[in-house]
Amino acid sequence: SIKMQDLDEYIGKVNLIDVRSSSEFKVKSIKTAVNVPGNLLVLNPEMYLDKEQEYYVYCLSGSRSKAVCAKLNGEGYKLIDITGGLRTYSGENFL
Repeated sequence: SIKMQDLDEYIGKVNLIDVRSSSEFKVKSIKTAVNVPGNLLVLNPEMYLDKEQEYYVYCLSGSRSKAVCAKLNGEGYKLIDITGGLRTYSGENFL
């Protein structure tokens, strides 16, 4: 995992997934992030993920992203949890 405070050094260099709902994503998101709600990602990971790629995952508080990472890493995907969630982000890469 990485801390949300360290995210700016990864922006534009990694696959970034926001697992919040689409309505949450529309209000505020981070540049380059792709929105795939956690429930959809867990139900159909093969639609969104490639097992050869690494993905950095966040939500609002860190609980949803942690659960999604734990579940899908157990299925052979490479997900890295961004701890702390969007509420702890203070960088300059908001949309």
